[in-house]
Amino acid sequence: MRRVVSHVSIVGNDGEGGGHHVVVPDTPGRPSLAGPSIGVVPTGFLRQTFARQVIVMAIVMCCYSIFSFHTQAPASSYYTHQYEQVMEVMREANQNKKDCWCNPSQTTSVLISLSQPWKTFESDHWFHISEYYLARSREIRPLVPANATVYIVTPTRVFFEQLTVFTTFLLVLSFTEGRSTVKVVPPAAVTKVVAGMVVLEPNAPAFTYNPRMPAVDRLYRTEAFQDVRFGCACARFLGEFGPAPVERGYWFGGDREVRAARGRMAVMCDHESGAAGGRPLPADEAAEAAAAAAPPKHKMVVYQRNRNRKFQRFEAMVEALEEQLGPEWELEVLLHSTDRHPCAMYESFHAADVFYTAHGFQTIAVLFMPPGGLVYEVFPYKYWKVGYAPLVREVGLTHHWAMSPPAGPVHRALLAAVPLSVCSLSYRCRLFARDADVVVGEAALRRVVVSSKQVVAAKAFVLQHVQNASLDHLLDKFEVLALKHQGGGSGGGGGGGGSSRRWRTCWHGTARWGRPRRTWRRRWRPRPPRSTACARSCRTRGCRRRTRRW
Repeated sequence: MRRVVSHVSIVGNDGEGGGHHVVVPDTPGRPSLAGPSIGVVPTGFLRQTFARQVIVMAIVMCCYSIFSFHTQAPASSYYTHQYEQVMEVMREANQNKKDCWCNPSQTTSVLISLSQPWKTFESDHWFHISEYYLARSREIRPLVPANATVYIVTPTRVFFEQLTVFTTFLLVLSFTEGRSTVKVVPPAAVTKVVAGMVVLEPNAPAFTYNPRMPAVDRLYRTEAFQDVRFGCACARFLGEFGPAPVERGYWFGGDREVRAARGRMAVMCDHESGAAGGRPLPADEAAEAAAAAAPPKHKMVVYQRNRNRKFQRFEAMVEALEEQLGPEWELEVLLHSTDRHPCAMYESFHAADVFYTAHGFQTIAVLFMPPGGLVYEVFPYKYWKVGYAPLVREVGLTHHWAMSPPAGPVHRALLAAVPLSVCSLSYRCRLFARDADVVVGEAALRRVVVSSKQVVAAKAFVLQHVQNASLDHLLDKFEVLALKHQGGGSGGGGGGGGSSRRWRTCWHGTARWGRPRRTWRRRWRPRPPRSTACARSCRTRGCRRRTRRW
């Protein structure tokens, strides 16, 4: 005869209760208190201490876990056994990673460490990533071997988590030629540094750039597995870069560096290289239908921000631009999205002539534009800074800007009496003004259209007469050819000696009252004679006073 000691109910994953009856034989010489009844607890058990009850419960739970593990279905036991063997091998490799020996002569991978920036910023900001790291491209790229795997270690874990596909694209553009495999990893991926060699954890999360993949699939993020390890990886430490920013206008060392950067972007977004069968770049049906039709001669890209400094009455503004530009222009509208692929941005901008946008970090997209185009930037009411104008000129583009009228009655009431120079000196005033939306009226749109057509005409004229023109001397050659085209010669010699070293040239179709004129300035050249064709043309047009010399 046996007696039930306790009944343990265990709730499984399916929510149903189940348990085991632990039975012990009766003690010889002692009568049974419960007889044949089931579930009656003996009085001796009630007098046990609490610690003893806990020990008994732990023993019962262990017995249940062992029993449930060995009673699994036979079909899954084989796979479970194989999984345990693989996991054991991986754990042994992970335990031995501290003893990894890196041979410098056989290591082809390199590691670049990003310095902690002087200014705290979010790593999803296009401009800050560019001013800290893209501007160091000339220092770093010569040190990276061709076709080597490049590891980029971020300063902090937060910096890594805030990275986006576009900012990762900028990091790859900064440190490589676009033909190397790049992995951006958090600082926890570094396990050991010995004599210039770095031991890395290859199972760490990473942003990966693989040039052998199709263009849209080359940038992706991989997460770390919980239980799987892959040994260790070795890399040669190159250095730490990017502690301080570089001012806009000094990111490249001339037109050769600009052309090299455009070439690297073309390699990174090349559709013909890499594996076949990849997904196409995202594009809407309207853009595909427009591309299938007769291609227009010129292209304008209008960029709408998503948080602040947005164009008010955006749809009406786009319709007015389409009507005033005419059928020879293609107008592409981009709404800001953090999920947009950088190569999709490259497809939109690499053939654009005009970039029309409000002031903001999205102006970094000028890196994708060809030389000779126009960037038209709209500032909020009572907010202005030099901003991206030096960068625009550095990459061979023309920069125009305009200030928006007040976006609402609140900004009109608070900022109307504050001069721009005073507001620029106050942090709170600048912060209040820069977050406002921008308004574009009919007169402002007409100025945008006129400026766009003038710059496009000037670009076509230069490309027609100047071959292999350097960006550093493009404006100089353009001025000489413009004077020859007007019949006035190159403007050299004679005419009174004069101490003036600069002059403003007059161009047909632009020297009119009430419109901005296209100007070219040159230094250290003698003053042209008064009887040039430009002066005669301005006299006939009644704008003699506008050709003043200084």
